[in-house]
Amino acid sequence: MNTDPHMRPVAQGNFGKTPFSHILVYLYNKRLGGTLEIREALDRMWPLLTPAQLLHDLFGSKALLKLAARGVLDESEALALFRPRCESVHDVRWTPADVALLDDARDVLGPKPGRNGKIDDADEIRTYGHIVIDEVQDLTPMQLKMATRRSLNGAMTIVRGAIPAELFGRDAYGAINGAMAAPVTVAKAAGPLVAALLFAWLGGYDATVVVLIIIGAVSTAVFMLSTKAASRGRPSTFQ
Repeated sequence: MNTDPHMRPVAQGNFGKTPFSHILVYLYNKRLGGTLEIREALDRMWPLLTPAQLLHDLFGSKALLKLAARGVLDESEALALFRPRCESVHDVRWTPADVALLDDARDVLGPKPGRNGKIDDADEIRTYGHIVIDEVQDLTPMQLKMATRRSLNGAMTIVRGAIPAELFGRDAYGAINGAMAAPVTVAKAAGPLVAALLFAWLGGYDATVVVLIIIGAVSTAVFMLSTKAASRGRPSTFQ
């Protein structure tokens, strides 16, 4: 059989993350390394793919999509993921929703080793001592997994805008948030002008402050009554 002493050793990524894969890696690197025929057979059976290549192959094949979705999605849902293949994986236009899929595929495949079988430090996932995530209610579970992979010790601060969803539900969440923010934005912009007009009309600070306190109290009461009416009979969103 032909041998090549410069052929790179096989890495863990060729076989995935299973106990059996460790045995295969050991047998190849220690017992069968340099055997061209075996290496070619392994490359055919377990090709060394990047996350982009894996998803490009998956989304570009209806048969693979149906196979991967078996027991999870029905056929119509699986075929909805189909995308025509591009000439090259570098020509694929990934969407923001694909980022979490690419990251999950990378976690399964592992970083692609170099010709010497070693992993380049630049390809390792960078980790952080503490991660702060705002508006976490807008993230999917897979996107949250992306964050946990980058946490060095699991220390994370999770912030979520729960009150609007709790009161008004998740439907049209962005529109509801915008509508709630609009009065505040208008009030901030008009506040100085209104205060100046009140001062000129009332003739002093004391009367102006009293009027502003009354306006604030009435606004708070109206908000409390409207939110109570909106949440009446609605089940809690985050229970």
